[in-house]
Amino acid sequence: MSNYIQNLKDKNLNKSKKILSIIDFFQTKYGTTNILIIDHWDSDKEAIGLTEKSKQFLAYISTISDRDNDYFLALENPSVDNELVHSPIGEFYNLSLSELEDKLIKHLKLAH
Repeated sequence: MSNYIQNLKDKNLNKSKKILSIIDFFQTKYGTTNILIIDHWDSDKEAIGLTEKSKQFLAYISTISDRDNDYFLALENPSVDNELVHSPIGEFYNLSLSELEDKLIKHLKLAH
């Protein structure tokens, strides 16, 4: 387990090792100030919310099976009607890590 993942566990982020590894991967590659954790699902160990600096664009990532490289992604934009903070714009199933990364960085407007 990397020091980063251990640090997340020490902060009481109650997530599976697979989710912690995803957070580690994205924050290591794109920076901890560019990808922020928004955990609205603290009771779900297999899911996490990530956003960018402005916290306008949200991505919900979940592991959907025991298989490696198999993820669910739901994307949300800022709400247009002010009733909700975010509005759903798409859901994607059975994504590989590279497909997950491609959709996530486009949504959060990050560069490769």
